[in-house]
Amino acid sequence: MKQFYKSKSLLRLSFLFVLLFSVITVVNSCKKDDDEDEFTDHVVQFEVKTTTGGVIRAIVTQVGTTKTDIFDPVGTTWASGEFFVNSSQAQLNLDAKADLPDADSDW
Repeated sequence: MKQFYKSKSLLRLSFLFVLLFSVITVVNSCKKDDDEDEFTDHVVQFEVKTTTGGVIRAIVTQVGTTKTDIFDPVGTTWASGEFFVNSSQAQLNLDAKADLPDADSDW
């Protein structure tokens, strides 16, 4: 009889321990994380340059969902103004097309 009583107590104690561990785990996982990094701003500037004799034909920039098209800018260099972009921004894109002086020029 004592053996049965001890195993029953051990079973209850084990069940209590598992229940307590589960509750502590759930409470601990639900608490707010104070270690989260806040998003920060970065200064960004796009710049396009061609070789001597090259002509920039088109520039397309995209920050997030905001797209800007520039056709036939003047000169062999182009630079956007500096602007702030939050680190939460998913995309920054720059695409440029230029005519170069030689047919075998790299682009």
